[in-house]
Amino acid sequence: VSEAVVDPKADPHGKAQGAVIEAKLEKGRGPVVSVLVQQGTLTQGDVVVAGTAFGKIRTMTDEKGNKLAKVGPSTPVEIVGLNAVPD
Repeated sequence: VSEAVVDPKADPHGKAQGAVIEAKLEKGRGPVVSVLVQQGTLTQGDVVVAGTAFGKIRTMTDEKGNKLAKVGPSTPVEIVGLNAVPD
């Protein structure tokens, strides 16, 4: 019996889904959430929900501090704009 080979790839189209890696409250910036995008594309201005926290993305930055307008799958990003720090 042969086994089917599965080629796991994330779909860059559609709604973004991801996992919160870290969340903290920074003075002057407010709640900052580190997210790993797993599916879809996340765009500045999108509305996000993380547990009981929600908000519109004001800024997104990569690990080097560069501002980003769009991020696709397998991309870690810091998001500012939520109303609270998620658990």
